[in-house]
Amino acid sequence: MTLQRWRHWRRTRPFYAGLLMLAGAAALVGISWVDLGLIRLTGRAGASSWTISALLTVAGLSTWTQPAHRNYAGTLAIAMALCSLFLANLGGLLIGFLLAAAGGCLALAWTVQEEAPAQYRHRPRG
Repeated sequence: MTLQRWRHWRRTRPFYAGLLMLAGAAALVGISWVDLGLIRLTGRAGASSWTISALLTVAGLSTWTQPAHRNYAGTLAIAMALCSLFLANLGGLLIGFLLAAAGGCLALAWTVQEEAPAQYRHRPRG
């Protein structure tokens, strides 16, 4: 894939929203498997982290593959981020919560950019 095609693909969908949702999912799972000395972060919180991370991964990937469904994915990400506060070690020690919530908000705020009129388009030189 050329750089120009990559830029076009990235700009026609809520790319950073999906990226933040996936980062939030990774943070939730990563925090649940870390042994922080005296604190053991497994058990019910570990199972909840995996379930919430799976749903956040689905939401993040669907914002990339189906930009028209970004509102559903954004709502799901925000709901899962809020659930992670109570079910998954304070949302992955607040890191996963903040990333997932920010990704959900970006997905809800993203709009399709209109094509610029021909007179304002960038014309390549040479």
